[in-house]
Amino acid sequence: MPKRIPTANTRFNTYIRGTAAALTEGTPTTAERLGLSADQLAQWLSYRDEWAEVYAKHTNDDTRTKTHTMNKNSVMRAFIAFASPLLAGMSVHPALTTGDRNTFNLPERDRTMTKRGKIDDKANAFLETMDSGLIKVRVRVPGDGGRASRHPLCDHLEMRYQLVVPTGVDAKGSLLWPDPPISVKECPESTISTRAIFTLDLGEGQSGKRIHAFFRWVNARNLKLSGPWSGPVQCAVA
Repeated sequence: MPKRIPTANTRFNTYIRGTAAALTEGTPTTAERLGLSADQLAQWLSYRDEWAEVYAKHTNDDTRTKTHTMNKNSVMRAFIAFASPLLAGMSVHPALTTGDRNTFNLPERDRTMTKRGKIDDKANAFLETMDSGLIKVRVRVPGDGGRASRHPLCDHLEMRYQLVVPTGVDAKGSLLWPDPPISVKECPESTISTRAIFTLDLGEGQSGKRIHAFFRWVNARNLKLSGPWSGPVQCAVA
């Protein structure tokens, strides 16, 4: 699938400005209609503003420096990591319109019906702690070794998770944590991805917490054919 977010400077500039404007339009707003939270919308607009500042310095011959170029590239990478899982969710949202598809570069899925069996495999998932509340997620199909991969019978991957804080410290000064969840029903937060490797942006305010997550392969056309939930995996949030 072609990249949803263009990486050429001028095209990215048009994309981030156009999508930010579109998300605030309408009643309810496009962001609300497509399932984005107020915090996610605020973060999207913040990236737009940050990009506008660094891109202006990069394109001005009088102010362009290597540092400005690096800052411009850094903002672009951060926005792509932040927006990609949100776009994956928007791409299968029932309220998505043809206009939305054009604005956010979400081409319509192939509607050709193909017979698919039940998914019996659990997703093998691995979480990696990154900076500023970012978590890198890698999933694979059993038997694929260490290579990230997506199940051939799924439409997307579903991730359900909870964030927890320490409950205290022990006699040695080590942090005490609540027991991990035993059921996906204990995890109130969720996201989906059509990719086997993606970055989840929890926000810098979640630093110091711990994330517990369950995963499953989803057949969006027939949820009864979706795969079973994985066991919980966890990592720290930095």
